[in-house]
Amino acid sequence: MLSIELCRGARGILGWTQQDLADASGLSKTAINNFEKGHSDIKSESSKAIRLAFESAEIEFLEHNGIRKKSEGMKILRGMNACDLLLDDMNSQISTSDKPFQIINTTGPLYGKVSNNKVDMFYKNLAESNISQKIITSPSIKNKDLPKTTFRYIPENLSKGNVTTYIYANKVAQELWESSMIVLINSADVNDAERCRFEAIWNSLNDS
Repeated sequence: MLSIELCRGARGILGWTQQDLADASGLSKTAINNFEKGHSDIKSESSKAIRLAFESAEIEFLEHNGIRKKSEGMKILRGMNACDLLLDDMNSQISTSDKPFQIINTTGPLYGKVSNNKVDMFYKNLAESNISQKIITSPSIKNKDLPKTTFRYIPENLSKGNVTTYIYANKVAQELWESSMIVLINSADVNDAERCRFEAIWNSLNDS
């Protein structure tokens, strides 16, 4: 069970307000406030939601009640729920980032890979946070009319063999093996390099 001290400490490391934590965990600010003041016991499900929100923001919980921010690094998301894990991570970064989400997508949109309700909520959160999306994709891939999203299309013959890449916050994720394996890199330098590459490709294509 997450302690009050760990909750406050993790928020301090991230610079999160109680509202930031509420947004990331799906709980109310009142629930967070009551828990941190010791006014009420927190339910097991709520504790797990808070912990997941912190872990998605790269907080690591150590033995003997220690916490730290994970350093830059790489991890691999595996299995049939790899896209779910990636979407959870992208969703957790919305409230803490003002950078656009950039996607080079040649394997199909998130719809069909993750439950539609979950994807709809992700796009809703993007719109409410006024974060735009740019997507480079194949003409053969059908896309929904997404809010604040612009598309440019790469020629079909050039899209084959490309890896779907997600560029967001200070992270870069690349889908491998038909979405069953995703390499997630947490590095500002890699993110900057991929954003430059994305913009170079974007500027070479025609508006949709």
